[in-house]
Amino acid sequence: MPETLVCSTEGRVATITLDRPDSLNAVNGELGAELVSTVEMLEDNESIDVVGLRGRGDSFSSGYDLGELRDDIDGMSYDNFVRHMDAKRSLQALSRLVRDSSMVFVSAAKGYSLGAGFELAVIADICIAAEDAAFGFPETGVGLSITNGVTNLLPRSIGLHRAKLLTLTGEQISGAEAAEMGIVADAVPPDQLEDRVDEVIDRVLERAPTAVEETKRLLNVGNQASYEESLEREITAGLHLLRTEEYERAIREFFEE
Repeated sequence: MPETLVCSTEGRVATITLDRPDSLNAVNGELGAELVSTVEMLEDNESIDVVGLRGRGDSFSSGYDLGELRDDIDGMSYDNFVRHMDAKRSLQALSRLVRDSSMVFVSAAKGYSLGAGFELAVIADICIAAEDAAFGFPETGVGLSITNGVTNLLPRSIGLHRAKLLTLTGEQISGAEAAEMGIVADAVPPDQLEDRVDEVIDRVLERAPTAVEETKRLLNVGNQASYEESLEREITAGLHLLRTEEYERAIREFFEE
């Protein structure tokens, strides 16, 4: 299987770079499967706390590789159907891994971030976009629908009507507009994107790792839980953190500064 991404580690940070620049990092079945196996590998590495997700070249990802659909022109065969389902399941498995991981995922969206590329960018815990990045969901134009949990995440971020506008019409928005709508965490001039992503990663690394892990979990669960359930989980997490060595060290360093 050809390599479709590059993964490197430095200290507590891993960087996953989508590496199909000739297709603007379009997502095919191999890339989906390789993303899952790479994140699973990183999850087993207890020294990694943050994962940066980037795209090689001028774009983050132009979306699902339309070359994967070419064989469907003459009709949907059983083998093609299974191949498409495997690709969708890989993307959904990735979404679950990112959500449930103790690691913090920070994505850098630039150039085209369309369809599956849009999905990959926004399932990260923190997405930083170039102001001129192009976001959109072209799926309905080729008879498909969105996946990767975005039908749950997107309406919660921007409201049902705006989510329908983007997904039903294929209308594209810029990175600056995505930030204004709350789809991404921040948008910066293109030449500042890498520095801003590195800054965010450094700030996460400055925090107590267990506290970051618990806060990520609380936010992800609390986004779908009742108010009372969130209060109970906050108490449980807060009491747990009070008994950690990380808390003792952090509070001591705070008052010694």
